[in-house]
Formats: sequence, C-alpha cells, structure tokens
Amino acid sequence: MKNSTLTTVAAIAVATCLFLGLNLWSQDDNPAAPATQKWQHLALPHDASKAWNDKELAQQINKLGREGWELLSVLNFDKEGTTDKTIYYFKKPM
Repeated sequence: MKNSTLTTVAAIAVATCLFLGLNLWSQDDNPAAPATQKWQHLALPHDASKAWNDKELAQQINKLGREGWELLSVLNFDKEGTTDKTIYYFKKPM
C-alpha cells in the first residue's frame, strides 16, 4: 500500500513538473510585449463621381502608409453595373 502511494505521489510530482515546464517554455521570451495587439481602423470612402487619377490615389495611399496605415481591403459599391463608390480600409497598431 505504501509503495503504490509513493508511486502515485511521484507520478503526480512528475506530471506537475512537466506541466509547469511546458507552460514556462511556451511563454513569450519578451515579457514587455503586449498580450493583445490593439488596432486603429480607417475607412477612406471615395465617391466615383469625384474621380481621383491614379497619381492622386497613389499619393493618398502612400501618405497613409508613411503614417503607419496598412491597406487591408478595397470594397466597391456598384449601381446598375457601374462602380459608384469605393471604400479603402486601413489598419495600424495603436
């Protein structure tokens, strides 16, 4: 009976050490890193009736890029088969 109790205690101790070791090993090496990244979002609407030329659009997107914004997606809204509005979606870390 004493032998099985010691074996059980030893097995629990080994399992606990393994669990704690794996838990510590899996943690990020950088304790200063934020646990969850937070983001700012920007929706840049463009009315197709007020056409931007390619150069103006590139300048606007590049300006936002220099400010840290990343272009995520572009969504076109069509009316009777013609794009009537475009929204450019951006994000950047807070």
